[in-house]
Amino acid sequence: MKILLLCTAEGTVRNFRRDLILFLQERGHEVVVVANFANNSGFKFKTYNVRMHNRSIGIFETLNYYKAVKKAVKEECPDVIMTFMVKPNTLGVLAAKSARKSARVYSMVEGMGVVYTENSFKYKLIRLITNFLYRRAFKKIAGLFCLNQNDVDFFVKGKFIDERKVHNIRGIGVNLKDYPFEDVTVFNRFVFIARMLKEKGVEEFCKAADIVKTEFPNAEFVMYGKEEPATTECIAEYQKKGVVQYKGVTSDVAEVLKESTALVATTYREGSSRVIMEAMACGRPVIASDTIGCNHLVEDGKTGYLVKVKDVEGFAETMKKLLKTEKEKIAIMGKAAREKAERECDADKINALICDIVEGKDE
Repeated sequence: MKILLLCTAEGTVRNFRRDLILFLQERGHEVVVVANFANNSGFKFKTYNVRMHNRSIGIFETLNYYKAVKKAVKEECPDVIMTFMVKPNTLGVLAAKSARKSARVYSMVEGMGVVYTENSFKYKLIRLITNFLYRRAFKKIAGLFCLNQNDVDFFVKGKFIDERKVHNIRGIGVNLKDYPFEDVTVFNRFVFIARMLKEKGVEEFCKAADIVKTEFPNAEFVMYGKEEPATTECIAEYQKKGVVQYKGVTSDVAEVLKESTALVATTYREGSSRVIMEAMACGRPVIASDTIGCNHLVEDGKTGYLVKVKDVEGFAETMKKLLKTEKEKIAIMGKAAREKAERECDADKINALICDIVEGKDE
């Protein structure tokens, strides 16, 4: 079959779609990818460079995106179309189906995002528009992949889609070979790996680190991820105080995790946190928000700890607890995390399930 993927940016293709694409190719399928490619060199599949920003609601950019997707689908005539992220899942689906009605479309929702966590007038309005587009688009798709039960319930109970078309795959998984297990050897370093967005809990991480530093001055708090305007001042303030170290974007998450005691995920909500899976695969305990997309991954007290969302004191006390924990106990938690990753987060197993559904083998 020819399978066309509608993605957002080149980075998401390289970081999150690579294993799925390789899996599809190994199953004998021809893969074409439509995304905003800044540099598409090195890809072993056909690409279409379509300019888009997933969070933009500009009318001209939206219309241009719709036309570009429609054109690519008409040229390629794929048998199956797979879409990822909000704009491809809505406008992309509508454009693709208008160009090729016979194509089977499968969409993946990897988290509801800030549109569904913020309640300002702006985001309430965007939420109304997004819901309207989801309802129109999901009437035309053959299947929907969700990464947690809460998102499944939202779309099914809200009558966006027939329950029989929804598949809860509990995460896109990680390539376990890329994140090998290694024993914990550093016992005072907590890492935060995410885009520096407010909803990722940047401020909560910095404040909690500040509290821990007063009792454990040798503790280290290192942040990795793309800098964002909304949190620049917050990070700079705590970096100036010597509380956190901001290292920018890393190209080697596994190496960062190897040199850490634990991952701290202060996020408000996720689809199914990829970085938590990566930390588990590397054998690192995880301190995470007790929220959608995190609490199905972390086993409280066994592979890490769960803390109430936005609870700065709670995160601080939990990090202190880990600093006081015997090294042997931390090692046991890390091994339990790796075992859970092998059972539930293996990208090969998840991609095989996705391929079976797309190929119609589950019917």
